[in-house]
Amino acid sequence: MINKLIENTRQPENYIFAGKSRTKQQKVILTIPVKWIGMDAARDGDWPKAYRLSIDALKIDAEHLTALEVLCQAQLHLGQPSEALKTLRKLIRINPKEAGYETLRASAMQELGRLQDALVSLHRAHSLARTEIHRSKILQEIDIMVACLGFTDDALKQTGFEPFPTSAESRRASRGSIPMVH
Repeated sequence: MINKLIENTRQPENYIFAGKSRTKQQKVILTIPVKWIGMDAARDGDWPKAYRLSIDALKIDAEHLTALEVLCQAQLHLGQPSEALKTLRKLIRINPKEAGYETLRASAMQELGRLQDALVSLHRAHSLARTEIHRSKILQEIDIMVACLGFTDDALKQTGFEPFPTSAESRRASRGSIPMVH
């Protein structure tokens, strides 16, 4: 497995494996490269390959964030939302302040038909988002979810959520669009 990973890179010295050499009782250090090949497979949309490479990388480093992220995305693209949720639990345990993990969780929840749970994840993602552009995109997703659920702002409040910023009109205005005047 390790040889296969090393063969797929031009610089094997960039790899890391934590463990002991069987011939010498000393630690061997081998890391997954900064430009990991599983990312290329994901970028190319080759989800089965991205999945396999992620599993291989996680055998070397069980908490490699990039491998976990790619594995989660591959699981979603391969129709495995329940498995993606398990992967996301690990990602969120490692890095609980990453808004992207909550948006991925919302996607998995949507695929499982758990729309209210998806809405909860989107609200968490909004509170964690670091940039206004990211918050704006999350607000768009929230608007779509609210529309799918058929919620009005009052119905949304009854579920325990405070619509934000304050109403649908101000959400649209906060994204830079101009509300229609009748």
